[in-house]
Amino acid sequence: MSKKKKRKAIPRPMTKKERSRLARERRINRIVIGGAVAVGVLIIGVLVYGYITEVVLKAREPVATVNGVPIRTDEWQARVLAEAILKGASQQELFSIAGQVLEQMAQEEIIRQEAARRGIFVTDEEIDQAIELFFGYDRERALGATPPVTGTEETTQTAVVTEDVFQQRYQEYIDKVLEPSGMGVEGFRKAMEGALLYDRVWEVITADVPTVTEQVEIQYIAFPSEEEATSVADRLEQGEEWDSIVQELESQEESQVRVMEPRWRTRSYLVDLFDPASVEIIFSLEPGGHTPPIAGFGGQYYVIQVLSHEERELDPTMLIYEQGRVFQEWMQQQMENVEYADDWMEKIPRLPTP
Repeated sequence: MSKKKKRKAIPRPMTKKERSRLARERRINRIVIGGAVAVGVLIIGVLVYGYITEVVLKAREPVATVNGVPIRTDEWQARVLAEAILKGASQQELFSIAGQVLEQMAQEEIIRQEAARRGIFVTDEEIDQAIELFFGYDRERALGATPPVTGTEETTQTAVVTEDVFQQRYQEYIDKVLEPSGMGVEGFRKAMEGALLYDRVWEVITADVPTVTEQVEIQYIAFPSEEEATSVADRLEQGEEWDSIVQELESQEESQVRVMEPRWRTRSYLVDLFDPASVEIIFSLEPGGHTPPIAGFGGQYYVIQVLSHEERELDPTMLIYEQGRVFQEWMQQQMENVEYADDWMEKIPRLPTP
């Protein structure tokens, strides 16, 4: 007998209810899958946003602005850490270092802006040479001087740092300071550029400082107490010689009295040491006259004798002082344009783990 072939079952059409249920299940699956994808994208987005906010944007936030130009948090933090590494500072000491570095960077930005305004700039070659000198390498001196210094010898007036030693020192500085701090070579070069610009702006700002001005030639004796100063002033009033009193005081063992040899000093220099009224007394004295005890610098009491009084050329010490005074007055005016972030202290970095 021949076997009967089984007929394939023909699927019956789905009912309207079944089709509706299938469509509903497919919609639910799409919603579930789409929701999972959306949640995943949202989580990734939140993580990326958090990273950008915490690492990128906060690093770019200013800790201060100078005439609207920001000092970035990350650049300041790197400079703070570099300074701390060089000084071997503790985390506790980082607070004072951070403030000093921030003020220094604000001044550097002031210098950059002033240099740009005056058309002052430095070249990459000049920065290279400044870095070389920073590590004791002088190209011109190294050409003919002998003997060369090795990496383990101390630099002396006769020893010369070779280019190889310079490269060794520079690389060690990069490895131990610049890289761990995050300052990097680029940040170091920027700091060197700032130092070079500082010198050139200094020259411009102080160019008009008078080199001839009113001065007094004085000598003084400084005492730890007003009573001792009064005693010597009375002896001078009674006619004793200045030199004999000085000789007596200097012969005393463990004496806390200080004697200054004759020096020419300007009015502004003395105002930094004594109150203005006392300075007027000094400038009003005839040669050979002396002051009563004057309270002054360091909590000491001074008896000052005037030897000469005239307009004369500034000696190198007084010239540098007067230039520095003029420059600092200018800088203080510019610092009024610096705005510090309210939370800059909260951004003080932590020292890298050894």
